[in-house]
Amino acid sequence: MNNPSLTLYSYIQMSGMILGSMIEADRRMIAYEHHVRHQKRLARDMEVWRRYEEDFEKRGTPGVGGEGNVKGKEPEI
Repeated sequence: MNNPSLTLYSYIQMSGMILGSMIEADRRMIAYEHHVRHQKRLARDMEVWRRYEEDFEKRGTPGVGGEGNVKGKEPEI
């Protein structure tokens, strides 16, 4: 014969475990979404920077990495 108090105890314990796992899953989903947003932001910023560098070099100013010995197509007078 089943003991009613044991069944209630098992129900309460399982309910707590389920609630805890739901909270943990939610925390992990939030962390994953944050990671995805961060990666997309980095990719977008890298693309903007790449376009900026291409435009900068198209204008005839090589040496984006440093400012030493940078010469354009036309010398400044």
